[in-house]
Amino acid sequence: MKKAKESHLVVAALVATVTFAAAFTLPGGCKTEEGKNKGTAILSRNSAFQTFVIIDDIAMVFSISGVFIYFIMSIERFKKNIYLFELGTWMMVVAMGAMVIAFVAGTYAVLAPSLWLAVVTFIGLSYFRLVLPIGYRLILQMFKVDLELMRKIARFQSWSGKQD
Repeated sequence: MKKAKESHLVVAALVATVTFAAAFTLPGGCKTEEGKNKGTAILSRNSAFQTFVIIDDIAMVFSISGVFIYFIMSIERFKKNIYLFELGTWMMVVAMGAMVIAFVAGTYAVLAPSLWLAVVTFIGLSYFRLVLPIGYRLILQMFKVDLELMRKIARFQSWSGKQD
C-alpha cells in the first residue's frame, strides 16, 4: 500500500499542477488593451469557457484534497488507514475525469468557430464517456480484491500486535 500511496500522491500533485496552470493560461487569452477590463479573459462570456473554468476548479479542489489526504496518510497514526486510501483514490478519479472534461470544454471554447474541430473535440469526450464505465468497473474490481486483502492484513496485524 505504501508504493500505491506514493504513486497516487505523484498523480494528485501532477493533476493539481496541470489544473493550476490551466487556470492561469486561459483558453483564448486575455484582453491587452488599456481600460478596466485589461487582463480579463477574452472568452469570459462564452458558455463553454465558463464550463471550462468551473470544471477546472472542481478538478483543482479534488486533486488538492487528494494531496492532502495522502499527506495525512504519511503521519504514523494514519499510515494503514484503508478508508483514507479509498477516499483519496476516488477523489483522484473525479479530479482526472474533471480534468478531461475541462480540457474538452476549453478546446471547444477556442475552436467553436471551426465546426469540424469542435466536432472532433466532442468525439474525444465521447470516447472518454465510453471508456469511463469500463475503467470504473476495473477499478471497482481491483479495489474489491485489494481492499479485502488489506483489511484482512490489518485485522491480523491488530490481532497479533504486529507493526510494519
